Amino acid sequence: MDGVKALVVLPSIYYPGDGIVAKNNYQTSSGQRYDQSAPNCAALQWPLGTMLHLVHGRNNIDVTINDHGPYRRGRALDCTPAVDKALHLGGLGSVRVETYVHRFPLSPKETR
Repeated sequence: MDGVKALVVLPSIYYPGDGIVAKNNYQTSSGQRYDQSAPNCAALQWPLGTMLHLVHGRNNIDVTINDHGPYRRGRALDCTPAVDKALHLGGLGSVRVETYVHRFPLSPKETR
């Protein structure tokens, strides 16, 4: 990712029990079912279908934006527990994560 400027964000993690959004099989804004084991995030500033590369220390993961959110002030991403685990965030939601846009959706169909 040399030469590419990262957006540093504070993610939140949505775990089962965090309300209706965090229940497995909840239908996300993209039409996909919420799956806590999938590398997905909710975001408001990127369109649905955008792929992001997230980095925290030596840990990194590629994720897909498949839902709208978060609605917590000061947060740019709501991540599944799979993302939390891959980045070793510890469920804290108070650590900074470097965010790189890997790919924007190619067609309107991908943004559903």
